[in-house]
Amino acid sequence: MGVLAAKIIAFVVGARQIIIALVAVALFINGAALIYPSERGKERAKDALPWVVGGCALALSAVAIAQSIASGF
Repeated sequence: MGVLAAKIIAFVVGARQIIIALVAVALFINGAALIYPSERGKERAKDALPWVVGGCALALSAVAIAQSIASGF
């Protein structure tokens, strides 16, 4: 089980750069939608922003979550 836990943690740590890039792209798109002079786009961006921030927090804390789950094995 220790090998599986190490592989899970290594996978999550390796995926961290991809997650950061995806979050940056999502924040850029939301920022562009807020700047664009369309009320519909602004409302969509305002609705999506909490989900982006929440997903970012969950994804970037995945290392700590994986370590706590793996320590139980």
